[in-house]
Amino acid sequence: MGVESDIAEGWRRYGAGELSQFLRYGLGSLEEAKKRLRDGVHRGYFTETEIREALTSGNRCGAATMGWWKSIQPFTKKSRPKKKPRARSNQKRRRNDDTETKAADPPG
Repeated sequence: MGVESDIAEGWRRYGAGELSQFLRYGLGSLEEAKKRLRDGVHRGYFTETEIREALTSGNRCGAATMGWWKSIQPFTKKSRPKKKPRARSNQKRRRNDDTETKAADPPG
């Protein structure tokens, strides 16, 4: 897929968590495209001058996408603080164990 397809798919999922994931896919796709442009220069298909505008646009797109990604992080499940499980009181457990032991002992 491409950058725009990744972002469009994430947008249509309607959840901040999935949108966040697809924005990251889009950022990855963007880096791949920029790498391919640089590889094309190294292989002689085009010059640095010819790809300069495309790389500039790619950098601007990446910055905007990263800004969007950061802005939705407070709304994703993984970034919400997790509730700590309540510790079970040992004293309460001992009382219950003592009650069960006394109930199990025959009167004597």
